[in-house]
Amino acid sequence: MNTSKRMTLLAISAMLVLAACGRNNEPNNDNNTTPPANNTTPNNMTTPNNATSNNTAVNNTAVNNTAVNNTAVNNTAVNNTAVNNTTANNTTVGDTPVADPADDTTIVTGETQSYSFSGLDSEQAYRITLVVDANVNVTDGAGTFVDNDMNGAADAGTSENVALITSVNGQGQPGAKTVPAGTDDPANPSGIFPSASGEITIEVTGVGAGKVYPVLYVNGGDSTFLEVDAGTPTELHLVGGGLTVEYAYAFATEGPEAFTRVDRKGMPAVATALISSKDAYNAAGPADDANGDFVTEIVTSIDGLHNALDDDLLALGLTPCTVVGDGSGTCVAQGAPLVVPDTLKIDTAGDAGFPNGRRLADPVMDVTLAVVLLELSVHAADTLAGVPVNPPANDLEFKTDFFYLADFY
Repeated sequence: MNTSKRMTLLAISAMLVLAACGRNNEPNNDNNTTPPANNTTPNNMTTPNNATSNNTAVNNTAVNNTAVNNTAVNNTAVNNTAVNNTTANNTTVGDTPVADPADDTTIVTGETQSYSFSGLDSEQAYRITLVVDANVNVTDGAGTFVDNDMNGAADAGTSENVALITSVNGQGQPGAKTVPAGTDDPANPSGIFPSASGEITIEVTGVGAGKVYPVLYVNGGDSTFLEVDAGTPTELHLVGGGLTVEYAYAFATEGPEAFTRVDRKGMPAVATALISSKDAYNAAGPADDANGDFVTEIVTSIDGLHNALDDDLLALGLTPCTVVGDGSGTCVAQGAPLVVPDTLKIDTAGDAGFPNGRRLADPVMDVTLAVVLLELSVHAADTLAGVPVNPPANDLEFKTDFFYLADFY
């Protein structure tokens, strides 16, 4: 290449370099713009720091300072909305309803036990019923229930014979086993609303011996009763502590002169069937019986029974005892020790059983009738016990401890 051409190329190259340098020193309107979203006061970024190619929108624009970090991903509904702050955490679904007392308590008839149910939804109506202990098994406030009718509803049993709900939220009411009382339309049932703090209080009054549990539930199905499936409730419910009711016994300490006798009955049927002058008989006592004050009246009544029944006894193959007006017949001879005086006699050295004492299962009427109607030299005193005059046994089994009577229905 000749000298002239080389010089020309060098000049052109120098001009290109100067042009390039001049462009880098011009105001950088493309890279040094100030997008308000990225180069504002929150980042304290001024023009001197944003003039170079490293401080352009590539680093200071939405890539780092926009929605990627500061928008809904971190600061919106994911953390600060209904996921954490709605009913899922702050309503009764997250709260645990509590019954107080949750443990068993005992009262006597006429006394009252208070219950409170808290942690409830103040906008939800509830029902409460008393259930006999034989019809529910309770674990930590939850119950499984007997459904005797197989109708998909818990069977409360005859809890009204044990206790009644007599107050709701401080308002007294006629005693009821279920509140609200009465039959509701399942599609529009009535209910008890808690206070603003989510509490319902009731008072339960004992009326008879037994044990019941108060059961609170939401009425949401086809029945106003607590609905169950194979004994397990299908509706929200809570069982309070069991309430045992015992009879209250009051023993008089005054002497007999402080009282007036209005009735007496030591032996069955004597005062009822053999005495017509009942006021005089009730005012009298065993000493008057032993004195013979009522013997004539008793003999007359027995004679009347034989006139009416002897033909029937004979037709059954039974031999009646004899009645003589002067009291010399066999009926009086075998019946007098039993009915005169009119007391229940107990000989601890003898065998237990009526007429030596009176056990609950003894056929007392059968024995009494046999003594005054049958010839005991021919028939045993328990002959009529085999005849269905009375039921052969109590329909419910007697208890083996005090107070021995069978449970109520």
